[in-house]
Amino acid sequence: MVYRFLNIDIDRARFALMRGSVPIKLEPRVLELIIYLIERRHRMVSTKELLAEVWSHQAIGPSVLQRAICLARKALDAPEAIQTIHARGYRWGTPVDTIGDTLNQSAANGEGYEASTIDAQNIPRAIRQAISKHTLLDS
Repeated sequence: MVYRFLNIDIDRARFALMRGSVPIKLEPRVLELIIYLIERRHRMVSTKELLAEVWSHQAIGPSVLQRAICLARKALDAPEAIQTIHARGYRWGTPVDTIGDTLNQSAANGEGYEASTIDAQNIPRAIRQAISKHTLLDS
């Protein structure tokens, strides 16, 4: 599934954000936050829900969410994309088109993407635990 808005594509399957053909690097949680808001774009999402769902009930405060929102707005270069609902939460504020399963066939074949190493510490704990059941991932 690909979400397209402004000049940005988010490929859900590849967990990648692209501006035109240029990949934009983001902290995984920030990209998760953007995707979470896009997938609930027809309603306001409370701060409590975002903290519970995106941060998996970790003991963090609202300042962590505010930082992630700030980083997301900066990466998108569109402050209007994430609207603040004062003292309640956030809402996605930009029209989004949903496109097929992947950006295109060349992207599916890995063309145009630079290979990179994944730092296990940047992967959320729940995902690391699930992966480690099937591979020899160092925690």
